[in-house]
Amino acid sequence: MDDLEEKYMKVSDLAFIGNLHNTVMTKVNDGIPSEKIVSESSTKEEAVDAVAMFIDVEMNKCNIKDYSKDLILKYKNFLKTEEFGSVLFSDATRGGEDIADILKKIEDMCDADVIELEDIPSLESMVHALSSKGLLSEKSIYFFENIISLMRRSYQGLLSDAEFERQIMNLVNEFDVSGYKIDSADGACVAAVLSVAQSSYSWWKDNPDAVPVEGKVAQWVVVDAGGAVLSGFIYCFKNWNNRVVWSDLGSSCATGGVTGYLGLSAKIGKAIFSLFK
Repeated sequence: MDDLEEKYMKVSDLAFIGNLHNTVMTKVNDGIPSEKIVSESSTKEEAVDAVAMFIDVEMNKCNIKDYSKDLILKYKNFLKTEEFGSVLFSDATRGGEDIADILKKIEDMCDADVIELEDIPSLESMVHALSSKGLLSEKSIYFFENIISLMRRSYQGLLSDAEFERQIMNLVNEFDVSGYKIDSADGACVAAVLSVAQSSYSWWKDNPDAVPVEGKVAQWVVVDAGGAVLSGFIYCFKNWNNRVVWSDLGSSCATGGVTGYLGLSAKIGKAIFSLFK
């Protein structure tokens, strides 16, 4: 048997994505010049653009090969993390959208500089739409449905931090023996999200001061991981006819997660909330 056929993907193969995510989170939490942003921004849109530019600079410092600036998702309302989570984890039937409508929204997000919250389909509906086009294998549908269900229950406060961590680890272990070929595009997307979830959990656990309100660590992690799923779906949809480049996918998932919940980062969140609430 050819050696390449014997190599199967593990979540650890994409550990660099989770590591990159945590590197950017630390830089953002420690280094965002929040006072300068507030003083120089007259609107929330300007503040968000300034934050996105800061992330862009820090990402480029990480020397990720073929990093593309347009992979950064800039949400006009991304500071309102509760709203972001509510959109991502709503039911698949939200708004009565059909598959064609959802696919059109995904296509529009591929080219958008700024993505409005009301234009983002739920993650569950995106799984259904992408699977209808044959862009996700049955195996990946299984994993994403379980990941999204886990994130929704955690976001709703139905799981303890310990139970969330245990179930994420179970999914990682299950993925590692599921037989994804090393060059699987949708497998890389699943593994990237699990890598971000693992790393994000560790980051929030080690940086409790970054959360400006009391709450479970896992609730903030799932908004982060949800952002990674969203950006991963957009990247894969945009590049499915070409080979998915892991380094680019990593940049997309990492910045998608970070951008999704910067409102929870104390050094900038409190300042901008006070200005634009």
